[in-house]
Amino acid sequence: MSDRPLLLRIRDLAFTYPDGTKALRGVNLAVTRGERLAVLGPNGAGKTTLLLSLLGVLAAEGTVEVDGITLGPDTFGQVRRAIGLVFQDAHDQLFMSTVGDDVAFGPANAGLSGAALEDRVVSALTAVDLVGERSRVPHHLSGGESRRAAIASVLSMEPELLVFDEPTANLDPRGRRQLGELVMSLDATVIVVSHDLPFALRVCNRSVILDKGRIVADAPTRELFGDGALLDRHSLELPYGFDPDTITSS
Repeated sequence: MSDRPLLLRIRDLAFTYPDGTKALRGVNLAVTRGERLAVLGPNGAGKTTLLLSLLGVLAAEGTVEVDGITLGPDTFGQVRRAIGLVFQDAHDQLFMSTVGDDVAFGPANAGLSGAALEDRVVSALTAVDLVGERSRVPHHLSGGESRRAAIASVLSMEPELLVFDEPTANLDPRGRRQLGELVMSLDATVIVVSHDLPFALRVCNRSVILDKGRIVADAPTRELFGDGALLDRHSLELPYGFDPDTITSS
């Protein structure tokens, strides 16, 4: 664990769905400021439930603390402003008539206007290299451009923590590479929830494996991926012929 200050702490997080499915079983996790962490696991491991619990969408038992604020009915707004979630499908996040309007939507609704709003929009678009695309219609963008526009719409809110849900879904190899470079360039604390193990290795120095609602491994990503038996036990597999040593992580 880094000596940097903690940004996120999860203690004993548990959640059971109405049908009796125990999706989370006492999850404990700490993420330091500036860290990039991958959350890996098979389908049904509890990854989506964990994301929804961080935002208070699901009323899980246990404690979620973000930037010193404990999640609860009186703090939902504060915590949700501190966490920026980038959806798996970028088009779920883009709904305005232009890219610029989408990026401005959040801060404008938070009360920002005039030059301050313009500065926020330009800053977010600059971070994802889309300043020249601000007048385009979102559904005319390529997959990679849509993903970057969705990220800009989150960055414009200046969250403390960026969470990516399956960020490489439906991206071609070039789009995946460009997205990885973008994520690594951000001055932010990042959690990547993904099945894409090579992407996780490229972007995140640390990874955890979530399986059957529990964190079963927590280690440097390269070390974790070197344990083939561990990956196999939790239904994770590197692509055929993939050599982790070919990836230079940040």
